[in-house]
Amino acid sequence: MQAISSIMQTDVDIRASRRRLNTLARRPAFRIVGVFTILVVVGLACYGFTLRLPLFWDDIFQFKWLDGVNLAQVWSMPVTGLNYFRPLAFSLWKILRLLQGAWNGSAQHLLTLALHLINACLLAAIVAKLSPAHRSAAGLAAGLLFLLFPFSFQAVIPVNSLMHPLHAALILAATLTYLLSEAPQRVVLRTVSILLAALALFAHENGILAAALVTLTAICMKPRTSLKRLAAGLWPYWVAVFVAFVLWRSIPRGGNPLPLDAIFTQWESRFQNSAYFLQVFAFPVSFLARPVKSILPALSDQAAILIACLPAVAIWCAIVWRARRGTWALWSIGWAAVAALPSIAMLSFNYVLESPRLVYLASIGAAIFWTIPLTFVWESRTANRVSLALAALAVIIAAAWGYLYIQQRAGLYEMLGNAIYQLHDASERPEPCAQGVRRGTLLVNYPAWFFVGQPEYLVGHDGITTLSAGQKLDDLYAINFGRQRRFTTAVLPDILPRNAVFTGLGDTQTQDSLQAALRAAGQVVVNQQGADGMVLRYAGCLSAANQSAPAAYQAIIGDRLLLLHSAYRVDTAHGDVQIALDWHVQAPDPEDVTVFAQLVDASGRLIAQADGYPLDGVSPSRLWRLGDQWREVRTIHPAGGLPPAGSYRVLVGAYVTAGAVRLHAYNPAGQRLADDAVPVAAANP
Repeated sequence: MQAISSIMQTDVDIRASRRRLNTLARRPAFRIVGVFTILVVVGLACYGFTLRLPLFWDDIFQFKWLDGVNLAQVWSMPVTGLNYFRPLAFSLWKILRLLQGAWNGSAQHLLTLALHLINACLLAAIVAKLSPAHRSAAGLAAGLLFLLFPFSFQAVIPVNSLMHPLHAALILAATLTYLLSEAPQRVVLRTVSILLAALALFAHENGILAAALVTLTAICMKPRTSLKRLAAGLWPYWVAVFVAFVLWRSIPRGGNPLPLDAIFTQWESRFQNSAYFLQVFAFPVSFLARPVKSILPALSDQAAILIACLPAVAIWCAIVWRARRGTWALWSIGWAAVAALPSIAMLSFNYVLESPRLVYLASIGAAIFWTIPLTFVWESRTANRVSLALAALAVIIAAAWGYLYIQQRAGLYEMLGNAIYQLHDASERPEPCAQGVRRGTLLVNYPAWFFVGQPEYLVGHDGITTLSAGQKLDDLYAINFGRQRRFTTAVLPDILPRNAVFTGLGDTQTQDSLQAALRAAGQVVVNQQGADGMVLRYAGCLSAANQSAPAAYQAIIGDRLLLLHSAYRVDTAHGDVQIALDWHVQAPDPEDVTVFAQLVDASGRLIAQADGYPLDGVSPSRLWRLGDQWREVRTIHPAGGLPPAGSYRVLVGAYVTAGAVRLHAYNPAGQRLADDAVPVAAANP
């Protein structure tokens, strides 16, 4: 009996626990915390890779400027050379710099990502508060669509775009606090809301739209409130923003002169910009513009966008209006239009095309627009369930598409990050060739811009820039790694792979024209594209010139080249064998010669090889001069992985490129080596 009583009591306890959990789950605070948690988890899953990225692009000149000013000067002068005035964003960067004692890429990226996550949560809270039904679902949907908005990647990933999430956060926070201060009237909260709206202008010029967007929200979402009452609550926002604008303009050269004349000229750019923002607003169906263009090739890109997107938006508006959510359609379309207006009216199409970060604030309206069906309320319970399920499915598909789109761009950014980190690994070594005036590192084919082969959307650029125009790799290196180094760059198309996803930094050279830079460099680093993306390797250098032939050497090849020394080491981290070779030019090469390096097993069977001109293909020996001494590092990467230590040998030699006839190889005693290949020993640990 006691056992039965215990079981019955346990069952009662379980039921009571379930009732408490159900009661808790129905509480608004519990639900909104759940929504926020989902948004943060999804956001970290999508954008968490940014925390591993270094600093690049506009980060370099902006952070370099910040190194020369204090916090007071940040608020009293614009950025040198740009003349824009965004002191709030610069203050956040400067404070992090002061706290950490150096520029830390991870911390700066975390700040931007945190703002993006906060914005998604703020939008979810606004939509949940205003939604007449399914509040948690509607808020979560709006937050997800905004969080994974495909065009926002350039506003979230680079640190220098911080001002876009920052001013959006201030406007969203001002809107939410306005709504929360309405009933009952909360003076402190309303004051905070007004200050947030005024502060947005000091994060970005588009912050001047704060009063307009708060007003738009109030008018559309509170249509039964009298205009007199609305005006009484909203006029302080306009006054505060006006005062902020006066202060903002009072800074000498504070902000670029507004190109107001562009509004009434350059009509083609105005039309093109409008079509681009329509493509952005209709992002779930914008991909249809590409097949429209393929069916009607005579159409311009902008006309194809209009044909594909306008009917879809019109049909969506009709559905929303039929469901008595017309004010929501006006609110979302109005928000997107107001946010996009400065870019549409004042900027050139080329600038807009390359700057998807400009759509960040407008994406809030787009996210709301495609979320509206989740707020529908029908008379039938079955109709409500079906409507909610279909709307949720549409949101999930659109959000998943955004996630995949961003992840594709993430691959490019990670390649850029790897190129910067590999630059550090390849160049942080003693400069054995730095003699006299020869200093610094020559980079061959270092990436200037990454791109995707086929953009998903008809109009827009998805590329990633390593450095802004006029900036130097020296500064990029110093900002990221805290040390000064000197770099020169060149592009050698001869060794670029056909499927390269980057363009090189520097002037285009031939192997012949590149030799002067090779001879002047302290070391040479060559960038090639491998299976894992960017492969940046130390290739060698000219260690000495005009030298007499040394008495001691390892082998003589073809009566032309003395191999002074060779050694290999195993890079277990990458599965490579790296072979260091020191050459002396005994006689100029009359023919084109290729150096080979082979990995063979105990029976002589070839496992892997690396054939090519010295210094990773950039310096043919036919261009070397009598008395030159060159150091090169050649890398063998076995496709099947490195065999066990001791089960292979490393051989090097050379052959005439035309016909692949090996040059004779002799040891110092004059004995010809087997297969005209020089055995290479392992380097001393």
